[in-house]
Amino acid sequence: MSRALIMGDVPSFMERDRTFFDGCEPLAVMLEDAGISPDAVCDLIINPCSDLGGLDTYSSKGNVQSFFASKDYAHQIIHGPVDADQMDYLLRDAHYTGVIHGAVDKDRILSQMAVHNGKMVLHKGGITSAEGLMVARTLMYSSIYYHKTVKIVEAMLRRAIEISDLDLSNLYLMTDADLTYMLLEGGGRSADLMRSVLNRRLYKKAKTIYTVDASESFRTSLVRYVQKEKRSELESEIAHHARIDPAEVIVDIPSESSLLSKVRVGKTDVSILDGDKVRSLTRYSSVAKALQSRDPIDWCLMVSAPEYAKDAVKAATEKVLAFDDTDRS
Repeated sequence: MSRALIMGDVPSFMERDRTFFDGCEPLAVMLEDAGISPDAVCDLIINPCSDLGGLDTYSSKGNVQSFFASKDYAHQIIHGPVDADQMDYLLRDAHYTGVIHGAVDKDRILSQMAVHNGKMVLHKGGITSAEGLMVARTLMYSSIYYHKTVKIVEAMLRRAIEISDLDLSNLYLMTDADLTYMLLEGGGRSADLMRSVLNRRLYKKAKTIYTVDASESFRTSLVRYVQKEKRSELESEIAHHARIDPAEVIVDIPSESSLLSKVRVGKTDVSILDGDKVRSLTRYSSVAKALQSRDPIDWCLMVSAPEYAKDAVKAATEKVLAFDDTDRS
């Protein structure tokens, strides 16, 4: 989609806004006029992983790339451990949610940045600020992005969209107000859910299994429900046993990698330039090392339902998934 928008292959505005944007050149044309390759920009945006590897590319032993300059820093500005996007969204989201966890000393970080062998690094003087960024990101994930109430709101909105008859082919062009209006105008169960979200009549946690309390075999068994089809079947079965509408049961399960502990919020592999040597931030910082193994999601299963059905859904969930004693909460 990013490439299609930049190249002008798909509309970049809704028909109602044609008066304002009609005649505007695609972004690709503007990039070319500035002497920048649109394809190169698209490749930087679309590919989350660098082709040049991590810190080992600084090692000269058996690594020809370490002797030659590259432009990998351009990729790291977008996708790196200290990238522009995360500094922007952490500061923005901290401001609009009113929390203090997202405080980031971006000026200090930027002043300590350098390009070494074509890759982005931080001077040693930026270690404390880099630690602050890591802590801010980790706390924002656990207290905002993966907060249970936030996940319930997301799930209710997702359910409203799933059971609606809306044409979502141009969803990428909609604003929050557009989607809200369309769901309310569509009527039915979707409109009820949207109104509940707007009026904060939120579903309640009926059953939560925390990662530390779940056995490895139980977490592995949940992987099958990560896909939407299987998760919908599970929700319908729980609703059947609880004797309520399937739309009133929402099962939220993290990604497969999170369930199996393969991925963490991470991005602690910040390269520190110490003299003429480049080392990982974790070599200098016990804070970064600890955060590297910290899971921002402390639960592996959350089932929510309207307050009136909370107890019935909890009992139905335990029956359907056949919890053992170590998985009960």
